[in-house]
Amino acid sequence: MARVPSNHSRDQFQDMQGLFNNLQDWELALKGKDKKMKSQAGGKETLKEDWSRTSEPLTSPQANGTQQVGKSTSIRNAAGPYSYSKNYNPISHLSSELISEESNINANSEKELGNECFKQKKFNEAIDCYSRSIALSPTAVSYANRAMAYLKIKRFQEAENDCTEALNLDDRYIKAYSRRSTSRKELGKLKESIEDAEFALWLEPRNPEIKKQYGEVKALYEKKTHKISKQELEESVQELAARAAGLAKTEAAKNIAAPNSAYQFEVSWRGLSGDRNLQTQLLKVTSPAMLPRIFKNALSAPMLMDIVRCIATFFIEDMNLAIRYLEDLTKVPRFDMIIMCLSSADKSELLKIWEEIFCKVAEEHSATLGALRVSYGLKQ
Repeated sequence: MARVPSNHSRDQFQDMQGLFNNLQDWELALKGKDKKMKSQAGGKETLKEDWSRTSEPLTSPQANGTQQVGKSTSIRNAAGPYSYSKNYNPISHLSSELISEESNINANSEKELGNECFKQKKFNEAIDCYSRSIALSPTAVSYANRAMAYLKIKRFQEAENDCTEALNLDDRYIKAYSRRSTSRKELGKLKESIEDAEFALWLEPRNPEIKKQYGEVKALYEKKTHKISKQELEESVQELAARAAGLAKTEAAKNIAAPNSAYQFEVSWRGLSGDRNLQTQLLKVTSPAMLPRIFKNALSAPMLMDIVRCIATFFIEDMNLAIRYLEDLTKVPRFDMIIMCLSSADKSELLKIWEEIFCKVAEEHSATLGALRVSYGLKQ
C-alpha cells in the first residue's frame, strides 16, 4: 500500500509551485522589455545568488512515493512542467535593466538641465550638462544640443564634431545637418556647408529656416568663387602687362639712339622709367660733351636729379666717364639757376649721394670732385 505524503511535505511542495509560477510570470514580463538597452551599472554589484538551485532540500511526490531532492538537484527537475534555462538569472537580469533605466532617466535629466542652462544663456554650464548626459547615454539629440551650445561660444570645430557624432546615431536628423552647415560655414568650408544645408532641405523641403540657410550659404559660396575668379583674372592681366612691358623695354633697348634735343632725350628717358639699366644705356650713348647742346635752356631740376642718380649707379665701375658727365652738366646754360631751384629734399639727397658715393674716389680725382661739389651748391 502506497504511503500518503505528510501534510508538511504537501505544504512544502505547494509553496514551491507558487514560487515557480511567480518566476514564470516574472520571466514573461521581462521578455517584453527592450533587449537592446545597455546596462550602465557604473560599478554597482548585482546580486550573485544562483536562483536556479535551491538552498534547502526539497521533496517531490512521485508515483510510487516521496523522493528527497538535495541541494545539487536543479529546480527544473523538481518543477515538473516548468522549464527554465539553467543560466537564466532573473534577479540579475532585472537589476541590470533597472540600472539601465536609471541611467537613461539620469541622462534625460542632465539633458533637460542643459536645456534650462541654454535658455538662460549659460552656455558653458549647458555644455557640461550635455556632456554628462552623453556619458550616461549618448543620443543624437544630446550631441546636437551640445553642438548648438558650442556654436554660441564660437567653438566651431567642436560643434562640427558633435554634429557628425549626432548624424552617426541618426543620419536623418535635420537639426544636426543644419548646425553642421553653420559650423562649416564659420570654418570656411563653404562647399561642405552647402552640401549639409542642401541635404537638410531635401529631407524637409518646406522648412523656411533651412531654405533661408541654404540660400545664404550658397550666395556666400558664389560670391567667394566670383571673387577668386576675378582675382585670378586680375593677376593674369597684371602678368600679361608685366610681360608686355618687359618686351617693350627689350625692344626699346635695341633701338636706343643718341637724342638730338632735350625733347627727344626726355621722351626716351621717361619711356625707360623704372629701368635704371636702360636709362644708363641712353645716357652712355649720349656723349657728355653733347649735354650742353642738347639741353640748352631746357634742363629742369627734376631731370638733373634723375641724371645724377643714374650716374651714381655706375660711378664706381666707370669713374672717369661719370666725372665727365658731372663736369659737362655744369656747362649747361643756367646751371647755377637750376641748382638754386632745387628743393631742400633734393639738396639733402644730392649731399648724401656726394658723401656716400662720389667722395669714395682715388686721390687723383679728389681735387676735381671738390671743385664740382662747390658747383653743385654743396658746402665743404
